[in-house]
Amino acid sequence: MKKLIFPLLLSVFIFGNAQTEKQSDVATNRQSQYQKRAHFAKLTPSERANLQTKRMTLHLDLTESQQKLVNNLLLKQNEQRNQSFEAANKNKESGKQLTDAERYQLQVGRLDSQIVFQKEMKSILNEKQYEQWKTQHKKFGKHMMMGRRYKKQQN
Repeated sequence: MKKLIFPLLLSVFIFGNAQTEKQSDVATNRQSQYQKRAHFAKLTPSERANLQTKRMTLHLDLTESQQKLVNNLLLKQNEQRNQSFEAANKNKESGKQLTDAERYQLQVGRLDSQIVFQKEMKSILNEKQYEQWKTQHKKFGKHMMMGRRYKKQQN
């Protein structure tokens, strides 16, 4: 009986410790991703657009004319994003709660701007580039949703 208890306790301890290490690795990785996102948010809209354009150039092999068009489009999008963040922060600081109608209008406006952005990207990129961009865009959206879930769990 004693010979069975010691190996059993040893295996429980080892497996329990391995699980804890895996969870801490995941938490550290998520925390570093959050820090990168926070640093990216501190950049100006033109800096963000420039970095995004360069990443897209590497990923999609954009031409010079495509780079200029994409940079202008991303710059416009980043400026709009900054304006919406500033408005949201003002509402948050003042303690104003949005009504359901206002929240609905914000969602409709955001979706409309995404549709316009997607159409403009389709007109700038060729078919192969557009398909690559769409698949990468979907993957990025999934990662952002996971980050939001993690952030909600931390609060």
